[in-house]
Amino acid sequence: MSLISVKERTQLNLSDGDINELRATRFFIVRYDVPTDPVVAETETGIPPYFDPHPDDSTRLCKQKRAVVVDENGGSFNWTVQCEYSNRIVNPLTDAWPNLLYEWDFSEASENYFFDYSSTPKQVVNSAGDPFDSIPEREGGTITLNVTTNQATDYDCGTALQYKNYVNSDTFTVDGVSITSWQAKLSGLQISPVQYMNAVYYRTIKAVLKFKLDWHDTFADMGYRQLVSSKLVPIIQANVPVDKPFPLNGSGVAQALGTKAASLTFAPYQTTAFGSFDFLS
Repeated sequence: MSLISVKERTQLNLSDGDINELRATRFFIVRYDVPTDPVVAETETGIPPYFDPHPDDSTRLCKQKRAVVVDENGGSFNWTVQCEYSNRIVNPLTDAWPNLLYEWDFSEASENYFFDYSSTPKQVVNSAGDPFDSIPEREGGTITLNVTTNQATDYDCGTALQYKNYVNSDTFTVDGVSITSWQAKLSGLQISPVQYMNAVYYRTIKAVLKFKLDWHDTFADMGYRQLVSSKLVPIIQANVPVDKPFPLNGSGVAQALGTKAASLTFAPYQTTAFGSFDFLS
């Protein structure tokens, strides 16, 4: 099969429909020396591809094509390809909407606390230094951000899924907010089936981020025993073993009486750089 010619026949600007939409139509005559089909005609060299800008207005993009046979003898040698243009066409992979959506949420919850926020933080115990019968609680909660992006169908879903429940090791920016290391956790990831919009195949990925001031776990170093010459022995006060957890210095040794316990910090999650995640921006 050989192509004979591709010629533009007419050009018509349209103004009906949405008054905020700018539209246009172009017609092309496509001729072959043997019969062919409409798919070949509408994708022929010289026919505008989808999202191609109109020659007279770059804001109007090709959004629809239709090939119609025009042979009087019933053959399929000659075709008219009609190309529709609009300035309201949406590319789900490149346009800000619907390619990138942010949704913030704050959920209330109660949490235990053991030190207050006075100018000199105090341990929450009674005046004799004993804990209260019930553990003190305060209102807390979790800040959550849902980030929805569209990705091409060849997107590597496995790479994204392997980072569920990872915490950020870097400082990165999402929705204009700078997030420092150990403040964000990737708590969930949803990947849609392949979708189709305006001649584009894509997947929608929804990432769920949860935020805290710090995802490290911190505990007061308290216990009933201490290390003495590398051996674990009971902590003795007033010649008897202590009957409640006693402050330690962070190295397994009992603090002097009345001294605050050292803090021990643990990393409960694996980390990775969130700034490289394409499904967050």
